[in-house]
Amino acid sequence: MYILLLLACDAEEDGLLSFDLHSDGEGARHLGAPINDNENGSVLEFPPNRSSYACVQMNGKEVFRFAANQRIIDAVATRLEFPPEKVISNLANYGNTSAASIPLALDEAVRSGKVKPGHTIAAAGFGAGLTWGSAVIRWG
Repeated sequence: MYILLLLACDAEEDGLLSFDLHSDGEGARHLGAPINDNENGSVLEFPPNRSSYACVQMNGKEVFRFAANQRIIDAVATRLEFPPEKVISNLANYGNTSAASIPLALDEAVRSGKVKPGHTIAAAGFGAGLTWGSAVIRWG
């Protein structure tokens, strides 16, 4: 279970202006590491030790099409008619860093001066377990 606490700001303030979060557990069957259980179906200990896990199982045709790459980022920018010079991506530097991608890119953009106080930032991500979300932030 995840708990997320967010405080939205007024339209005139810096901070979170809007967000949208989703998850879909339907795709869980495509990627997983099942836990070996005992004869009555229960896990023997918690947290399970390493030998409790079976081999990772993956439906590659379903999972690989969602792998992050620059082509997807460019296609989204093109579809939204967003200028390429305003897209911040560090995928070429680090590869897919999953949940850390947006904060890493934002930190680099702030340090380099690409993002300044008063700028409005739209961030979107797609992650493990078929989760996705977006946020609009006014940087302060």
